[in-house]
Amino acid sequence: MVNWYCVSSMCFNNFRTLDKNKEKINFYKIPKNKEIQRQYATLLKTGGANMDRGHICCEHWIDCVRKDSNHLPEIIVPQTQIAKLNKKINIAAKNLKRNPDSTSSKLTLKTLKKKLIAATNANKRNVTVHKARRKVVKHSLKKRQKPDVPVVDVPSTSDMSKNSEIEELKQQLKAKSEEVLHIQNKLLHTEGQLLYTQQQLLIFKNLYFSFKSIAEDRKIFKYLCGLDLDQFNILMDIVKPYLSLLNHTVKNFSYETQYLAILTISRHGLDYRFMAFILRTSEATVGRIANSWFIFLATLFNEIDLMPEHGFLIEQMPSSFVTTGHGKTDLVIDATEFKFNFASNLDVNTLLFSHYKNHSTGKALIGIAPHGMGIMFSEVYPGSISDSEITEKTNTIHYVNEAHEIMSDRGFSIQDLCSAKGITLNRPKQKENPQFNETEVQRNFDIASTRIHVERFIGRVRDWKILNNTWPLVQIDMLTCVWQMLCHTVNLTCPPIGPKEE
Repeated sequence: MVNWYCVSSMCFNNFRTLDKNKEKINFYKIPKNKEIQRQYATLLKTGGANMDRGHICCEHWIDCVRKDSNHLPEIIVPQTQIAKLNKKINIAAKNLKRNPDSTSSKLTLKTLKKKLIAATNANKRNVTVHKARRKVVKHSLKKRQKPDVPVVDVPSTSDMSKNSEIEELKQQLKAKSEEVLHIQNKLLHTEGQLLYTQQQLLIFKNLYFSFKSIAEDRKIFKYLCGLDLDQFNILMDIVKPYLSLLNHTVKNFSYETQYLAILTISRHGLDYRFMAFILRTSEATVGRIANSWFIFLATLFNEIDLMPEHGFLIEQMPSSFVTTGHGKTDLVIDATEFKFNFASNLDVNTLLFSHYKNHSTGKALIGIAPHGMGIMFSEVYPGSISDSEITEKTNTIHYVNEAHEIMSDRGFSIQDLCSAKGITLNRPKQKENPQFNETEVQRNFDIASTRIHVERFIGRVRDWKILNNTWPLVQIDMLTCVWQMLCHTVNLTCPPIGPKEE
């Protein structure tokens, strides 16, 4: 279906408009001739419109009929449009009378009155119409009599000078009139810009939560999103080239405000309904923003190759690892768990139940380098999975070079995986006797003092309270995105958490 709209800036007719007989009005194509298009644009005040594809309604001609393609419009603003403007003015006046303090009603009434004045003035101007055809005059064969030549008085020199002065004054008056018209048009344009600025200012004042307003107070900014302004700007510069991939159509908020909102939700574990109240929008809109950003950031950050070169690990190896005999360690791993709501299905509960937490949980694996930089962040698996199984499923051994070492907690029974690749597993010794001997105590202490930094890294990530909430089962896939996004956020913005070198 073709959707036509009148190209005139002061006409609101479209393909749905009906005439007095309840029938759709006719539309005419704008001619392709550039000179005629320029004349159309001058008459109808349609600067910047696409005249090649434009259409004009029939109400711009007397009797609603255009004689041919060169027939210029005879009516600038149809009386039907002026009637519509008067009706809108009456409605706006009633609204203002009901609510005298309404700024938007005042602005609307003021704008409509200006449009009515402009439309009325447009119709008062002279319009260059299609030239009438010459009349056909029949000549008789009779000899015409020569008319008497009238006696013409020759004007005096003083009369001629007066006539020239009058003509000069007329030219000056015409120039001044054109100058006044130009100033009036410029004034209308300036008032329109002022009206738009006032409307934007009104919207900005009603929008309490925005990046521009919060960035002015750095302490409040860091409290809300967990990052200082410089760290936030670094992440924004990273993701900015890929923002076109965001899968939502929310245009009411800037990208910076959206990013700040989802970081605030994550930092404080806020409900979407509460954030919707702060943003002055709906809960569904906040949900679309949050879900799109979580998936987008996790997908984008997971493309970063965090596996370091072996020479870099040796150069950054902390002295505490070397002195305790673990100087060949490539990776330190640990697991963390997140709570889920109990399911009505017993099989699902069995799959998710963790005897360690005595609750339905999900489990994720994390691995860091000895100096404290994050290297791998796994997806979230059901809570019943063992540490050994999750290590095998995530292919964690891939991050350790042959003949080197991996460090873990006591629960990671992955000797077979390590032996198959030729790497050494460093973990605290199991208690086989009633009491550890002195050597075993010292070895366990050395491993614990160097392995503690992976737990500190997890602690940094779990400072974002959204991970400590009890999650609904339907969001287990979203939990993976949130977990990986926050791990990368901490990894990119915070210094390595490894042991401090003296």
